[in-house]
Amino acid sequence: MNQKDFKDLVKLMPENKQEILRYEKILKSDELLRIAVFGKYNHGKSTLLNSLVGQEIFKASDKRETIKNQTFESNGVIWIDTPGLDADVNKKDDEKAINAATQDADIIFFIHNLNTGELDKNEVMYLKNICSQKNDPEKRIFLIITQIDQVSPEQSTLITNKIKAQVKNIQIIHVSAARYLSALKTKNKNLSEISNMNELFNLIALLIDNSKQLKNDESMILKKLLIKKISEKMDETTEKENKLGSKIHEIEHNFFSEFNGLMLDNL
Repeated sequence: MNQKDFKDLVKLMPENKQEILRYEKILKSDELLRIAVFGKYNHGKSTLLNSLVGQEIFKASDKRETIKNQTFESNGVIWIDTPGLDADVNKKDDEKAINAATQDADIIFFIHNLNTGELDKNEVMYLKNICSQKNDPEKRIFLIITQIDQVSPEQSTLITNKIKAQVKNIQIIHVSAARYLSALKTKNKNLSEISNMNELFNLIALLIDNSKQLKNDESMILKKLLIKKISEKMDETTEKENKLGSKIHEIEHNFFSEFNGLMLDNL
């Protein structure tokens, strides 16, 4: 299929636009794993990304920095830094972030700052929305809780239990990217260990190993779904054509019956 075919398919089935565009992305992508880092503004996305790539590539500050999707390749992963959610009053940045998460990314890391408490209603809505667009969200969407160094262990447990009740069947990983970056600079192994970044690195290594299978599985799921939807659309069109054909035959029959009646009356 070429680009025009996909555009025509979107016109035919606009209700399946996300699935069509995602299927097109998979077919055109290389074997590198694409991970979108997704979440609210000022929740630590850029700091986490810098920890993951081992250098300060992404700007991290208290003011809004990321206003468009940015990518960076590192150790077999293409990282996608998305605009912070709820930072743009016009919601255009939210749309860019959601498109990156649902169309471009194989894996989604949803970032939440533990210091802000449980998920707010918008975060729950965003998570449920992207989960609904994946057939196996438990394999592709992960909730990364940041800034664990800012909260006591007791508070962390309490908040995490509330979050688990808000969004179920999503793996949660707690990290402190700030501790890890500090550990890199000071070469402090203990600080690196308590940052818990190793758990996240182990997950990423596993995802890289399984990336080809993940892409193939998603491609097959989307292909089957789209074939089913196309078939349903064809059946619907055929049914409409049959109904239209029957109506034309009925009108034609009535017309000629009336015409023949008028001819007999005039004899």
